[in-house]
Amino acid sequence: MTINTRMPACVVCVLLLPAAVAAQECKVYFGNIHAHTSVSDGDKAPLDAYTYARDTAKLDFFSLTDHMEQTLPSEWESIKDAAEQTQVPGLYVTLWGYEWGSPTFNHINIFMQDHFYSIVPYLFPPLQKFYDEVLQYPPAIMQFNHPEYQPAVPTYNWNHFAYVKEIDDLVSLIEVKDRFDVDTKQELAYIDALDKGWHISAVYNQDNHGPDWGTKNDCRAAVWLKEFTRDGLIEGLRAGRTYSSCDKNAVLRFMCGGQWAGETRLDTTPLPCTLFLDDPDPADTFTKVEVVSVAGAVVQTIDNPQKGVEIALSLDANKTDRYFFYLRITVNGSIPIWSAPVWYGETAAQTDGGTPDDVAGDAGAGDDGAGTDANMPDVGSADAEPDVGAPADAGNPEDAAQAEDSGGGGEAGTGGDAGGLQDAGGIPDVAVETDTGDAPDRSRPADTGAPRGDGAPAPADVETDGDAAAGCSCSVLSP
Repeated sequence: MTINTRMPACVVCVLLLPAAVAAQECKVYFGNIHAHTSVSDGDKAPLDAYTYARDTAKLDFFSLTDHMEQTLPSEWESIKDAAEQTQVPGLYVTLWGYEWGSPTFNHINIFMQDHFYSIVPYLFPPLQKFYDEVLQYPPAIMQFNHPEYQPAVPTYNWNHFAYVKEIDDLVSLIEVKDRFDVDTKQELAYIDALDKGWHISAVYNQDNHGPDWGTKNDCRAAVWLKEFTRDGLIEGLRAGRTYSSCDKNAVLRFMCGGQWAGETRLDTTPLPCTLFLDDPDPADTFTKVEVVSVAGAVVQTIDNPQKGVEIALSLDANKTDRYFFYLRITVNGSIPIWSAPVWYGETAAQTDGGTPDDVAGDAGAGDDGAGTDANMPDVGSADAEPDVGAPADAGNPEDAAQAEDSGGGGEAGTGGDAGGLQDAGGIPDVAVETDTGDAPDRSRPADTGAPRGDGAPAPADVETDGDAAAGCSCSVLSP
């Protein structure tokens, strides 16, 4: 394992520690929460989708999100009915939702909320009309969808992620499906949103428009849960204990200061962090880990990290505010994984809108809209020249970033075995700290009601390695 550190930007100490088996509390699950049927612009019926995702794709969790403006009241009820009929306790968890879309601002997923928001802001600004209605009828979860990086379009990506704290309290997820230098460059949009102060975590969703829910490619949304129930899934997604993976069962566990990546940590000292990577497929190896920070600066790289070995590192953000770290991980030289971020210190809130920060310039650069070069240039201070460290093959696996609808971000990947992983092996116990500071309140559960019954055949067996199962202490955000 080779470690490369740019010391002026990030003081790092790395140790290899054995992974200890501990009492089970948290497990990682894999699913897809952005998909369509014939209710809007997809194929087949909602019951077909939920059943296929369970029995054929063997996903752990699934949600349909047909386009709101194309969904009739009777169709909305059929989506909820299908979600209830196919859920199997302990094996398969379902949500339901819809996609509110705008060619002006982009699309957003709304989960577990019966109120349909007005389509007036769909074409006509101001965006605040939509935000006001969201605050009046808050959903259980909100997710920014397929955020193509388009700095030349002033209103795109929610006015370039102009920060609104009240909405930040509700939005917990963002789709990240291609690298900073590939296709729609969604990773640049992820960086832009984090730079602006949004407390959001990365997920991958297939955005299915054909009858391939979960088998379109091997990419998944992964989430660490304390309990594998609907309420547990909502809590995990709201807390941001997620990662975006184009390996169907890769295990990523990233914690700092006793808290999960995705859960805000406010502190003034270097953060003690732990990273654990594993994959049950013998042929799969992790080839690179990059620690990414403000404006996309890569402040550390780890080449060829070992499976099943915990890596301890300390991140020092030089006491700057508006600072975050997330991990860009590569499997087999080309398959990407993006972690949720860890926030270090207060995150600056930019409430005046404007164009995104220059993610291709220095970390403190202004809003000049640059950063559209296909290869993101070096960023950071004059003393340190962090670069983005592209892997040997920067292409997306299985054509995972081909645009498919008006909002972009759809994929045209191939099918494949999509077996879910119920347990993550060899993950040590961690002491929990709950210093959340001014973190968004993401602990509010939704009133989801009890399942209405099974009404569906038993799902195919889901791969479980009970002997290797290990737990972790989950910290949750306090109300």
